[in-house]
Amino acid sequence: MSRSDWPARACLVLLCAAILLPAPGCRRAGDAAEAPAGNVQSGPPKLSVASVVCKAPASSGISDERLKVFVSTSAELVVGTGEVVFSATVTPRPSQEWVNEHVKVEGPRQPVFSDSAGRLTYTFPEGPPGETMTVSITGVQLANSGEDSLVLSLTRVAEPGVVLEAKVPTAASTGAGGSAAGGTGSGGTGSGGTGSGGTGSGGTGTGAWRPLATSDCLGDQPVEMRARFTEDMDRASVEAVLERQGNDLGASVGPVTWTDARTVEFTLPLPEPPSVVRFCFWEARDTRGLKVVSTVWRLYPGPMPRLHALDPVTGRETALCSLPADVYHAAVSPDGQTLYYVHYLERSMDTRAVLVRTGDGSTQALDAGYSYNPGWVGGRYLLRSARAQEPDRRFEVISPSGEIIRQGPLPWGLHYLSVSPDGTRLAGYLVDETGPASDEHWWLEQLDLVVVDLQTGATRTLHGFATRYEEVGAYVGGEQAGGPFWSPDSRLLAVISNMGPGQGSVIRVLNLDTGEVEEEVGLADAAGQSTVGSWSPDGRHWTAGPVLLRVAPPHEAATLSVACGRNPEWSPDGRWLAVNSRLDGWGETVLYRVRATGDPASSSVQGPLEPEPVEERSLGNVFPCGWDSAGRFYFIRWTSYELRYEPSLATTGFD
Repeated sequence: MSRSDWPARACLVLLCAAILLPAPGCRRAGDAAEAPAGNVQSGPPKLSVASVVCKAPASSGISDERLKVFVSTSAELVVGTGEVVFSATVTPRPSQEWVNEHVKVEGPRQPVFSDSAGRLTYTFPEGPPGETMTVSITGVQLANSGEDSLVLSLTRVAEPGVVLEAKVPTAASTGAGGSAAGGTGSGGTGSGGTGSGGTGSGGTGTGAWRPLATSDCLGDQPVEMRARFTEDMDRASVEAVLERQGNDLGASVGPVTWTDARTVEFTLPLPEPPSVVRFCFWEARDTRGLKVVSTVWRLYPGPMPRLHALDPVTGRETALCSLPADVYHAAVSPDGQTLYYVHYLERSMDTRAVLVRTGDGSTQALDAGYSYNPGWVGGRYLLRSARAQEPDRRFEVISPSGEIIRQGPLPWGLHYLSVSPDGTRLAGYLVDETGPASDEHWWLEQLDLVVVDLQTGATRTLHGFATRYEEVGAYVGGEQAGGPFWSPDSRLLAVISNMGPGQGSVIRVLNLDTGEVEEEVGLADAAGQSTVGSWSPDGRHWTAGPVLLRVAPPHEAATLSVACGRNPEWSPDGRWLAVNSRLDGWGETVLYRVRATGDPASSSVQGPLEPEPVEERSLGNVFPCGWDSAGRFYFIRWTSYELRYEPSLATTGFD
């Protein structure tokens, strides 16, 4: 090679070396740390999508998102007190070492971390207002930004709450349909209280504002209302809620007036024909972008339900106090001064027991940690059982003031409860799970009869004492109907045992002193598969579904015009019988005068003594509440009863 060829050959060698040798920072093919083909990354990873989602506090019962913000640059954000989720997509998917080095999360509560396909997610649990969390991601390239890091500061604040109020006209401005109103409510989460009285009517005159609770009644005319929020509101979002409300009712919500940044007044039209008014502010936002946390009000048109008392001898009916909607248990005290009732708390689908003075309507809420038997024990006390975990359950006999008179253990799973007239014993059924024989549509339950001594706590169980043939999936209302029924002297206990199609039903009478079945009485075909029975206070009659029988052999029977849908209500002297047609109580209620043909007190006709129920009057669709010792019958009348809340049919837990 000549000296003159050397520069050209040297340049060729350097060019080949430049092609074959790897560039600084690159990995050779075959290096263990080589990135997969097609995933070679030049420069810092990209953070393409980041968001912050805030949910409502668990105590509100709301599960949807309350706030969602997409983030493209560093920022300070206001979030609520519920669960907060921060997520970001990083491409390519970072290693755990990279996350440990470049992602920092600070706050008083340790978040839950997850990583799925490059999406980094941090979930912060609930926290109080004033709490601050910080999320910082460094060494990234932000989409649509020249920044190389993302720093978010999240500060918790209380979500906006709201109180919904209606104007109650004063005496000077109340129109013909107006009435006094009471009731309580609360803001924030909006848990409903007990209301009494409708809002009345009377136009736009002067009046007082009262908070509305779910199940309140609105009267018969358009209602002046206002919403008071706890924070300054985005007016457009609030007015959109009111517009949707008007669309649902088929009429525009009246003029919307903001008295300040937190209070809006409007006139609510009532639907025609009347229907339930559901009012919800969940989509309303405050000026920070947070959605309102509140209840969903379920409001009724027309007046509140009202308790009535009827003297069957004179036919005089007296209107007493107003009551909340959706009562499903009620029993008047023997002196007629106090009504015990249970009604639904619609938002939680739970129940509440209340005592109300029948004269002035003043109320006393009973302890919510217990379930209460629908009735008075010995005419003076109430029976309740602790809502304990299985298998622990206890009963307590208490005075209306809450004083514990007696207490003891109670079998778990005891249903169809019935207290003896003297208040000393409790009877009910346990389903024997080893016994039921079933087919596709019906089942035959084997029932154990349980008798609990409320004085000593001793329990007696008679296995397989009764059977019950029922439709699969039917709601039988555990403590509402179909339980054992007592003789007036509390010595005998009767049950109805139905045997299945074509086999009819029998009344079995147990003598509690001897423990022996004293009698079995077959029921006529008219009784069908009835499970609802009663024993008259004078000891002369039984009822079984639509049949009235004499207790004395040969047990002559007569058929009532209305079948007993629930336990019938007897007057103290056994001369009157109120029969309600529905298990839930809101059905036709007919009052019968009961006598026996040939009874000297009613007739001198010769021959066998036969029951002669005389249909005295129909009260229409009312809810029976029992008799007082003076022989007056109590019931609840409500024009909107067909709109009542039924948890088994509810589509949402927030009605």
